[in-house]
Amino acid sequence: MNGKEEKGETVGFSPSGTSSVAESTGIQLEAGSVDVERVGLFRVGRGRGTMSETTRTRAPKERESGGCILWQAEQKEVEKGEEEEEEEKEEEEKKKMKKKKKKKKKRKRKKEKKEKKKEKKKEEEEEEEESGTLRVIVDDVDEPTLDSR
Repeated sequence: MNGKEEKGETVGFSPSGTSSVAESTGIQLEAGSVDVERVGLFRVGRGRGTMSETTRTRAPKERESGGCILWQAEQKEVEKGEEEEEEEKEEEEKKKMKKKKKKKKKRKRKKEKKEKKKEKKKEEEEEEEESGTLRVIVDDVDEPTLDSR
């Protein structure tokens, strides 16, 4: 911060808008002015700074108001992202549970259908036995066999 900053060197920035340090060093930054407290980081290049990253340290004024504006925004984005992830997981779990229930229902219906079919077949066989009719089972066309069920 002594006016001998090299291209690519990192210098601090304050959103408060003070430009005393910037004027003394001769460096102009578009997003804010150079300050001793490192609220955000900028790289110096061709007399102008480009924002590279933000730090979580706070200047005294920002400490009172709850932190650097950039840091607060970053925190909100992180929290928002976490909430979205949780919601997505919950939705996926609901979908899985719905699928499981659907499969279970389908299996139950299939099982009931099989049981009904077996009962119907049994009833038909019992009716045939009661009536005393003979059922002919044809294995080969040449040799019919008699079944006395």
